[in-house]
Amino acid sequence: MRDVSFDDENNIHYPVEFIVQQEHRYPLWLEGDDEDGFLKDADSGSVVYAKTRLELDEISEREELNVNSGSILEIDVGLVRGLIDSINPIVAVDAGECSVILDFFNISQDLARAAKGENEAGEDVVLGDILVKLFEGCDLPSMKRKAISPLFNNDEILQIRFCHEKYRQLIVENFSIS
Repeated sequence: MRDVSFDDENNIHYPVEFIVQQEHRYPLWLEGDDEDGFLKDADSGSVVYAKTRLELDEISEREELNVNSGSILEIDVGLVRGLIDSINPIVAVDAGECSVILDFFNISQDLARAAKGENEAGEDVVLGDILVKLFEGCDLPSMKRKAISPLFNNDEILQIRFCHEKYRQLIVENFSIS
C-alpha cells in the first residue's frame, strides 16, 4: 500500500483530520527528505485515508506504520473559510487566526503535491507574500522578534478566498466527500 518514496520505516506519520461539510477524513502526513507529503497507495497513487479514527488505527497497525498518535492536526475547512471571510482590510489578523489559516494552506499544498494536482498547487506563487504575512503573524516561539499582526488588502483577501476554494475542492475530490 505504501508509496515507495515514503517507505522508510523511520518516517513518522502524523494523523491529520480534515473536516468538510460535517464529514471527517483521516490521512497520514509525513515529512520527507525532499518534500513533505501524504501516505499514498503504491498501486493507485491515491492518498490513503480513513473515515474514522478506528479505521486509521487499523490501517496503521496493518501496515506497521510509525504513527505519532499523540496529537492530530485538525483542519476544519468551514472554520478556516469563516476566518478568511472575517478578514477586514483595516483590522489586523491575530496570531491564532494566522496560525489556523496558515496550517490550512500548508497542509493543502502538501496534499496537492501528493495528489499530483500540481495545477492545484500553483497557487503557491499567488500566495507567496500572503503566506509570509501569515507566518509572521503566528507569534511562534522560534521567531526571534515579536509577531506582526498583518493587514491584508482587498486583492490579497480575494486571493486568499480563491485559493481556499481551490483547496477545498481538492480535499472534497481526494477524500470522496459528498
